[in-house]
Amino acid sequence: MKVNIAASGAYGVATGTKSVTLPTSGTVTFTVPTSGDSVDEADGSVTATIWTGPDYKVGSPSAGTVNIADDDNPPTPVVTISAGSGVTEGTAATFAVTADPKPVSSLEVTVKIASTGDYGVAAATRTVTIPTAGVETFTASTTGDDTHEPDGSVTAVVVDTASYDVGSAGSATVAVSDDDD
Repeated sequence: MKVNIAASGAYGVATGTKSVTLPTSGTVTFTVPTSGDSVDEADGSVTATIWTGPDYKVGSPSAGTVNIADDDNPPTPVVTISAGSGVTEGTAATFAVTADPKPVSSLEVTVKIASTGDYGVAAATRTVTIPTAGVETFTASTTGDDTHEPDGSVTAVVVDTASYDVGSAGSATVAVSDDDD
């Protein structure tokens, strides 16, 4: 008898028609080889469907599906950070944290904030959650005053953890300008 083999996913399954000899016991088992790789990918499946032949009737069910589970870990995301434009005191400094490749679920990233100048930005550590879209922005508020002082900056640094790697752009700085005369 003939069996049609169909597959979803990239698992090296030979699709098409396969001839299978059915013994007098009325039951046959056959295998459909798959191939492994080191690429993380979606799970797949193989479906075998019996074709109608002139010497036999096809019963129900006429097809069977076996799921194929990918056994590769997703790649470790590389996290980078970029700074928005410079700001005037009293305006929030904006940063964007990006994960590449995009995470398959939300990724918590630790960021340390530091500043120069007297603009009310306290040194702190915060968690930024990158969604599956791969990028999240956050702000660090500065405080305005009526005192003339030197310009400053706000710097954000991505802290390396086991959940991600830090890319070459692991820190970013936003300039903060004094607006008092």
